[in-house]
Amino acid sequence: MSKMKATIRNGRTTNAGRVFNANHNTRQETRAVEGHIDHDRTAQNLNFKFLADGSIEKCDSFDSKAFEISQYEIYYGEGQEAKNQRYKAEAHADRCKTVAEVYATPKTAPLETILQLGNMHTDIAPEERERILTVSAFQLIDGLRAKYGDNLKILSLSIHKDEAVIHGHCRYTIMGRDRFGYSVPNQNQGFQEMGIERPNPDKPLSRYNNPLMTFSDELRETFYALCERNGNIEIDREVKNPSQKHRDILVYKCEQLQKNVAELTAERNTLRDQNGISKVIQDSFNEVEIDIEAEAVPERTHRGQVVEAEKVKIKKTDFDWLKERAKLTIGIKTAFDKLQRYGKQLWQEVSRDKIVSDLTERAETAERKAREKEAVAKQLTDNLDRAYQDLHEQEEFMRRIGVWQRFCNFIKEKFRERQEAEHSDRTR
Repeated sequence: MSKMKATIRNGRTTNAGRVFNANHNTRQETRAVEGHIDHDRTAQNLNFKFLADGSIEKCDSFDSKAFEISQYEIYYGEGQEAKNQRYKAEAHADRCKTVAEVYATPKTAPLETILQLGNMHTDIAPEERERILTVSAFQLIDGLRAKYGDNLKILSLSIHKDEAVIHGHCRYTIMGRDRFGYSVPNQNQGFQEMGIERPNPDKPLSRYNNPLMTFSDELRETFYALCERNGNIEIDREVKNPSQKHRDILVYKCEQLQKNVAELTAERNTLRDQNGISKVIQDSFNEVEIDIEAEAVPERTHRGQVVEAEKVKIKKTDFDWLKERAKLTIGIKTAFDKLQRYGKQLWQEVSRDKIVSDLTERAETAERKAREKEAVAKQLTDNLDRAYQDLHEQEEFMRRIGVWQRFCNFIKEKFRERQEAEHSDRTR
C-alpha cells in the first residue's frame, strides 16, 4: 500500500472571524440545513461528551453549544464572577462578561482540532479507516489528558460519516491560573504551565512564533504515529511548499475540473481519430471495383401490364459474396454514424465544461480576494483587541502602584491644552 495522507488542523474561528458553531458537529437539526451533508447517513455519526468529572458519555444528536457552556460554567464560572466583581469595584461594570459571552469570544472560545485519515481516493476500506481514525483519536485524547491534566479539558469528540470523507472534530479548552489563583481560559498562560514554548524561544511571541505552533506539531506527530501503529499503514509526512500546503479548496476543485476537461478533450481526439479510420475504411469500400458476371432478364408484360420486373441473374457464389459485403458495409456505416454523433456530443460537453471552468475560476478568484480582505480586516481587529488588552493591563498595573488617577489627570490636561491651542489658531 502506498503512503497515506493524514490531516490535523486547529482553529477557533471561521475566515470571517466568527467562532465555530459547535452544533455543526453534533446536532442533526443544524446539519440538516447544510448542503454538503449526506443526510441519510447523519444518524451514523458518533458523538461523545467529556464531562467535568472525567467520565465520557456516548450520545446521539445533542445541543453541543449548551453542553459546552455548562462545562465552561464548571471550569471558569467562579473565576469569571471574581473578575466581574473586581471590574465593578473599579467602576468598570461595562467590562463584565457572562460565561456564555466568554465562551463566544474568539480568544477564549474552545479550540477545535479536525482529524482526518486519507481522502476520497484512499485505497482502504471505509470500515477499516473508521476503526483506525476512531481508535487513534481516543488514544490521542487519553494521552493529552494524562500528560496535561487540568490545563487541557476535552469537551466533545464527533466522528462524521455523513460527509465526503470520514473525519473527527475534537473540541477542548486550555486553561491557566490568573494571579488570584482562579482558572481562566487563557491559552498562553495554559501553555506556559504545560511547559510548551514557542518554536523559537529566542525570538518574540508572534503569529508565526507561538506555543500553539509547537502544540500543533506535537498533536500532528502523535496522531500520525497512532494511525500508523493502529492500521499498519505509512503516513506521508512530506511537507509541500507553502502554496501547495495551504491551497484553497476552491482552487483545488477548479484544477480538478480543468483536469476533467483535459481528459474529455483527449477522449474526443481519440474518437476523432477513430472517425478518420472509419472514413478510410468506407472510402476503401467505395473504391473497390467489383467484377461480377451478370445476365439481364428483361421484364415480362401481359396486355400492356408489367407482371414481372426486370431482373439480373448472377451466380450463387457471387450473390453470397455480395450479401456478406453488404452486411459489412452496413455495419461500418452504422458504426461510423454512431461515432460521428457521439463525437459531436462529446465536443459540445467539452466546450460547455470549458465555459463552466472559466466562469468557476473567475468566481473563485473573486471569492478568494474577498476572503483575503476579510483576513486583513480580521488582522486589524485582532491588533485592536491586543492594543485594548495591553491598555487594560497597563491600567491595572498603574492602579496597583497608585498612579492611575494622576495619569488620567495628565491626559486630561494635555487634551485641554491641545483644544485651547486649536481654538487659538482658529481665532487668529
